[in-house]
Amino acid sequence: MEPDLPQTVGNKYRLEQVILNLLSNARDALAEKFDEFDDAKKITIRLFAETEKIIIEVEDNGCGLEAEFLPNVFDPFFTTKEESKGTGLGLSICYGIISEMNGSISLRSSKGEFTVARIELVSCAGISEIRL
Repeated sequence: MEPDLPQTVGNKYRLEQVILNLLSNARDALAEKFDEFDDAKKITIRLFAETEKIIIEVEDNGCGLEAEFLPNVFDPFFTTKEESKGTGLGLSICYGIISEMNGSISLRSSKGEFTVARIELVSCAGISEIRL
């Protein structure tokens, strides 16, 4: 962690679960778009601070999603994957975990180009009361 980045309150193991799920989704999107030997595959993870917020972004240049699917991506059991490759619970669980941390998660995507998952968490500087 960069020493000048703020901290937040939450369960680090649950946050790790969110990040791993987002990375798994990115990996699947790359596999759908590129063959196994293609070196154009790219996953970028960004961590930075904005006013009283900590931002985590996971971006891939995989298959992307059609705009019509974006409003439903956090719904339980919604998936664009084949039945054998996903249950549609991953992003729903991520949404629940980030909500429990008083944060937000959103997705931007363009079919055939990219997907960016963005997590916004309140930094300790922006927390006036801690609810347990």
